[in-house]
Amino acid sequence: MAAEELKLLDSAAGVLFDHPSAFNRMIGEVQRQLEMPYDRAVDRYAKAMPEGGTVRGTLAQLGVYVLDEDVGHELKLLDSIDQEVAATFQRDTAKLNDEPVDAHGRVLLAEDADVGDMLAGPEFERRLRRARRMQRGYEGDPGREKFRELDRQHIDGGVDLVRTLERPAEVRAANTHAGQVRRQLEQSFKGETEARAQVRQLDAEMAKLREKRDQAGSRTATTGEQAKRLRLLDQGFKNDEVLSAVLQVRVIDRRRGNPDEPYEESRRRVLEQAEPGCPLTLEDEAGMGPSDGESAGAQVFVQTDSGLRVLDDGGSVPADREFQRRLRARLLERGYGPGATVSEAVFTETLKQLLAEDQASA
Repeated sequence: MAAEELKLLDSAAGVLFDHPSAFNRMIGEVQRQLEMPYDRAVDRYAKAMPEGGTVRGTLAQLGVYVLDEDVGHELKLLDSIDQEVAATFQRDTAKLNDEPVDAHGRVLLAEDADVGDMLAGPEFERRLRRARRMQRGYEGDPGREKFRELDRQHIDGGVDLVRTLERPAEVRAANTHAGQVRRQLEQSFKGETEARAQVRQLDAEMAKLREKRDQAGSRTATTGEQAKRLRLLDQGFKNDEVLSAVLQVRVIDRRRGNPDEPYEESRRRVLEQAEPGCPLTLEDEAGMGPSDGESAGAQVFVQTDSGLRVLDDGGSVPADREFQRRLRARLLERGYGPGATVSEAVFTETLKQLLAEDQASA
């Protein structure tokens, strides 16, 4: 961001229209970040001006953030540039500031000036040469006499003619030097801000790529899960597939509320309503890691005859977790502790016992 653009940030929003370069830069950011054509970006900026107030506020109103944390850093750099330029000019004009001048900017004679020496002898010749460097009108004999007369008049008035002629050139030289320092520092500033902008742009592009990658991965996972769900609904389970413990609990709970509903219908409804990420089969459930807030050592796995390990954390639904704790306790009563081999017949029988108990107590 250029120095003049930064200085416009806290100006009234309409002022931006008077600075074509800065205007195009800001509208370009609106185009890029909001992904819209130039004319629409201009229209959006104009409509946001009343509420935004300043250039900074209007862009923020649009949700456009070229004004991130780097702006503060850039403003500090600009302040540093101004301070260095001012210090350079101060150093170059230190002697000038010590010179006494009148209201017209003429340099006054020092109180201890040797007026006689200034008007004759070697000192007069040196002063004449200095005056000729400032003005060509003092060249040759006529110029020499002209300078002698004017110098005398100024000395009689308490003014140093030669220093008065030299002073403006020295001020111009100091300004030129300060300008050179400013250009050099601003060039370095531009290089640094452009490098930072490139880093920010690269970060933004990488973030977009990561977002696209994550979306693609999510779509792939969702598609695979949906395909499996449809297969289970359309074709039923394969020989080695058993409905996950989480869903079995939900089937039992559903049948408790709908005792006349066939088991297959209850299972179908539970499968259709299962949230994304919910394990559909015992194999899915076994592949899940420890649930949030529970360590792997606190979880209990039960080995079935088909080689599947049943995770008994009960998912994220409190009722499911409570039923799984009851199921684990019942299996433990029957001699099946963590890691024990449980046949699918025993597992199903235990589930039916719990269902019967729930129905009897309902």
